Amino acid sequence: MGAACTLDDSLKKESAACVIHKYKQSRILERILYGADDLDKSPRSWDDIRLDALELYRVTYDHAIQTGKASYCGFAWRVAGSALLNAFVDDQSGKPVTCVLSVLRQLVI
Repeated sequence: MGAACTLDDSLKKESAACVIHKYKQSRILERILYGADDLDKSPRSWDDIRLDALELYRVTYDHAIQTGKASYCGFAWRVAGSALLNAFVDDQSGKPVTCVLSVLRQLVI
């Protein structure tokens, strides 16, 4: 969206409309995956969501590799990011801790 805003007025409107359309499409796909507006409100079982999200990830990354376009990888994360993050956390042996990014930066730097 930032890049769209740096264009001249006619291109700016067209480019911004394209970004908004892509966002709406990803929200529709989230509703299909989760059966709700977001993962927390989903009536679907976690196992079904997890399997679908991981399959979406696999297919998306395979396509990105075949086409040589790394930017395609973002699709899986835009659509199923919450489920993919939760699947990653489930696979870890430790307990997750919620932390504000600014606090984490202070700890690391």
